[in-house]
Order: sequence, then C-alpha cells, then structure tokens
Amino acid sequence: MAYTLAAEPLSLENLEKIYEEKSLLEISPELLAKLRPKEGSLKSDSATAEAFLLSHGLSFGPAVPEGVIRLTLVLQLATLLQQSQPVQPDVLQRLLAFHNREVWPVVHEHGLPTSQLTQLGLPLLGLGKVSFQGYELNAADVMDIFSWQPLTLTAPEVDNFINQNTFTYANLLYYLFRFQPLVNWLEYLIGVFDGIASDQPASLPANWQKLKAALENTRGIIQENYARPVEKQDLAQVRDSVLGLLNFLIKVMAALTDLTSETYDNLVSTSEPPATTSFAKASDLVQSLQKQLNLTGLNPTDTIILNKDMRLLHHELSEAINLTEQIMALAFWSVTQVGKVFSLTPGNLTLSAYYHSAFFVPKKMASDQLQKIVDFTRITTPAPLT
Repeated sequence: MAYTLAAEPLSLENLEKIYEEKSLLEISPELLAKLRPKEGSLKSDSATAEAFLLSHGLSFGPAVPEGVIRLTLVLQLATLLQQSQPVQPDVLQRLLAFHNREVWPVVHEHGLPTSQLTQLGLPLLGLGKVSFQGYELNAADVMDIFSWQPLTLTAPEVDNFINQNTFTYANLLYYLFRFQPLVNWLEYLIGVFDGIASDQPASLPANWQKLKAALENTRGIIQENYARPVEKQDLAQVRDSVLGLLNFLIKVMAALTDLTSETYDNLVSTSEPPATTSFAKASDLVQSLQKQLNLTGLNPTDTIILNKDMRLLHHELSEAINLTEQIMALAFWSVTQVGKVFSLTPGNLTLSAYYHSAFFVPKKMASDQLQKIVDFTRITTPAPLT
C-alpha cells in the first residue's frame, strides 16, 4: 500500500515505517495541482540552472549507502511539498518515480551537503549516474528504459532544491534507525550478564538508561528542527544531541566488552578442543574491537569542524554502530555458549527462543561466522528476561 505524502512535515515514526517497509509513495492530484506554478512565474533559464548544477555537483569517494539515498528522496519530496516556492509537478513526479522504481542517484560520500543534493538532482536532467538493479549506469540510459524525458529546471527551482538540510538529516536518521534494535539487545544482554558475570559494573545499567533517554531526545530534536523552515533549523543543537548519544554508546559498549571478554576467558578455561580454540579467537576479536572502540568518538576541538561540516560526525556514528553490532553479536554468542558449557537453564537466559545450532557448535572460527551472528541479531528481537 502506498503512503500519501502531504504538505506537512513527516513524523519520524511515519518516515521510519516508510523506510523499513519500503513503501511506495504518492502525492494526491489535488496537491499537485495546488503546487503547480502560475504561468510565467518561473522564467525559462534552464541553461543557467543546468550549468549551476554541473559546476556544484563535485564530490568523490565511495557511493553513499542506498538507505541514505532512499531517506533523502523521501525527505526531499516532503520538504518540497511544504515550500512556498513554486515547483513543477513533473519534478515531484520524477522524484517519486526514482523512489518507487528504485532508481537511486549515485552520490559520493566526500562532498558538502549542497554538492550531494546537486548530485541527487542531476539525474532529473538526464545527467550523472544512477544505481539500478545493482548496476551503476548513466542516468540517460535508465531514462531511456522507462521512456522518461529530461526535465528542465529554472534557477529558483535549483536554488530551492539544493539549499536544504535533507542530506544531513537522512545521514543521521539512517544510523538512528539502526540504533533501536541495538538498544533492545543491550537491555537483554545487560540482564543476561547480571546473572552470569562475576562483577557487572553498576554504571552499565545506569549508562544504558541514559543512552535510551539520549536516543529519544535526539529523535525529538531532529523532528523539531526538520519541521522548521530551513533558515530556522538549529543544526548545532542536532549535532550536540547526536554527540551526546555517541558518547553514551561508547561508554556502554566499553563496559560490555569487558564482560564479554571475561566470559570468553571463562569459556576457554572450562572447555575442550576444538571449542577452546574458537573461544580464544573470539576473546582476541573482542579485545581488538575494544581497541577500535577506544579510538572512536569526537573530542571538543572537533566541534569546530562540525560547525560547518557534519561529515565527521556521520563517519564516527557509522563506525560506532558497526563496532556495536559486532561486539553485541560476540556478546550474544558468548552467553549462548555459557548456557551450554555451564548447563544454565535456558529459562534464565531465554535461550530457547534463540537456539541456533551453528552458534553452539563452533565449526568455524568466530571471526569467520561473526557476520552470520550480526545478521541474526539484526533480524531478531530479544524476548524480555523473566
């Protein structure tokens, strides 16, 4: 079922639902008619507009993840629908078509937000690159497939298109939407380790509660700022809330790695080959991830850079979440092994809901099967401890 966009800000709940369910989008014909520019209101200076886009679409490095592009298209559509400036219905329809047909403009990671939005807009003119069905193609070639004609944009439309903060929000939300499952797993693992660890730090549950509150606060701040006109949005407030969230995550994960490392040490001392070797490798991997975690984060001097460019924050948030997923996967694997080796009753750990033979019989080294466990935790919601 398609989600109908309206001339009002999207709630983060609806945006997350669109993103998770990969919903199709639509705009009512009545709203499109209302947004149609009056005749003569947009002067035909498309050549100047095209030259402007070509000169500003400068970025390099790896392509931005598809998820960020999907979120940017949704946010850009929602933002254009709220603007007082006129916009051609053809532009909105083409952006809808990009989203619904999964034609993703190729945007590179290293570039200012205006440059990235410019790259997002180039395929409207039949320029630039797009990703379609797993292939990077010329936008003009994909337009031929769908019998789409290049659009013409005027200077006011281009100015309105690129002078938004949608790419910044899309980058942050892409990682924040991955955050909630991590929070659920952290709650579960903290409860499990409370029953098996020799000395769980008292600060761990307290910092987890602060992390959970910081996540809700950050979502609220992003929602509040996104709903404002672009000139009234306070990106410094958004930045500071995300920095606080990142710092709490690092504190919680540092404590969790200590508990996980202790668990693997106990497993090594009480198991037999070949399990002993796998547990020792897992312990080494945990310590390696902990060292990487210690290097993650931003210090106060970095905020000077962040005042004008939040790419550094996006990078650190990405690194922290990737490390968190790996550490939690290893933590989960360790407690499933404790449930086997020490014969703890499944009810104490709710292991019965998550039994997976591949995790209990370490036929491969932990580093080889880590991604499999990460994938498992991504698609599984842990049951509350009883």
